[in-house]
Amino acid sequence: MFPYCSTIYFITALVGFAISLKLFLVWRQKKDENIGYIFKAIAIATIFYLLSSLPGIFVKNYFLISLFYLLAWIPHYLSIFYLTKLSFNFWNLKKAKSILLAVFIFLIIFVTFFNIVYFSNPTIKRYKDLTFCFASSPSWVLNFSGMVTFLFLLANSILFLRGGIMSREKFTRVRGLTIGVGLFLITLAALFNYIIAPYWQDTKIFLFFAGPLLLLGVLMVYFGVQHKRKENIG
Repeated sequence: MFPYCSTIYFITALVGFAISLKLFLVWRQKKDENIGYIFKAIAIATIFYLLSSLPGIFVKNYFLISLFYLLAWIPHYLSIFYLTKLSFNFWNLKKAKSILLAVFIFLIIFVTFFNIVYFSNPTIKRYKDLTFCFASSPSWVLNFSGMVTFLFLLANSILFLRGGIMSREKFTRVRGLTIGVGLFLITLAALFNYIIAPYWQDTKIFLFFAGPLLLLGVLMVYFGVQHKRKENIG
């Protein structure tokens, strides 16, 4: 059986590492707050992708697999936290930023607590000759986390798409639309991976599309940020 999902996460982690390194150098040079937020979001997401890739490729022990997936939720939410800070900062939503940290601290503690309480061996999901993501959390915790992830990513993508569409300045419009489309692809990946595929037998095929959408979305977000940097330099 080929560990499809874990392999996609590993490739995404490699791409995320390369993007994070480049963004760090730009952030250190420009001291731009928005670049700092996107660097932190992608760098922390890279940790999530790496932790999620270890099971099925490098780690076979069921206890360690469950442990890695439990730990992966922490960078998962921290990455969305910095991404949301970027969106709020970008569109000057200062009042919403004030409660953001408390919301994500609650989510991390809530999900981690129940994953520890209901800690169990993972379940391997298969489609034909492909092995997909492992799940060790209770179904209701996965469903809750999936819905929260989907809603936050959707809100972020809408903010950028709306800003891009409404902007009269070309570079801002291209940047907003590119980042917004990238975030929307990541949102679809979360929808397929966490909400649709795990709960209906006939929709497991959506797991096949979640990985490529995730990778493409990360790349598009980076291209959107990089477009702004190039225009500022030029």
